Amino acid sequence: MIPRNRELIEGCRRGERKSQFEIYRRYHAAMYNTTLRIVGDPDDAEDVMQEAFLKAFTRIGGYRGEVSFGAWLKKIVIHQALDFLRSRREHLPLDEVTEPEQPAGEEA
Repeated sequence: MIPRNRELIEGCRRGERKSQFEIYRRYHAAMYNTTLRIVGDPDDAEDVMQEAFLKAFTRIGGYRGEVSFGAWLKKIVIHQALDFLRSRREHLPLDEVTEPEQPAGEEA
């Protein structure tokens, strides 16, 4: 018998690794694809997705069932990916920052 999401969520709330693994197995492909579309790099997408699942498992007590579990998880994944992009932008090496071009006839 395949456990339903509700049973798996309850298992995750109790810290059961088996339930966490099953949730991961069910959702990892969709969440990876979402992350990849946002961050653009397969290795970064994998890392970001893993962090998002860890965050979801630590916050699963806050899941109230107001939306589907997949939608709740996807929101966490999207926020994690956007945070990753923000942190990457904040840490751009100075040699990658270019000066804006001045219009003809204007001096800086």
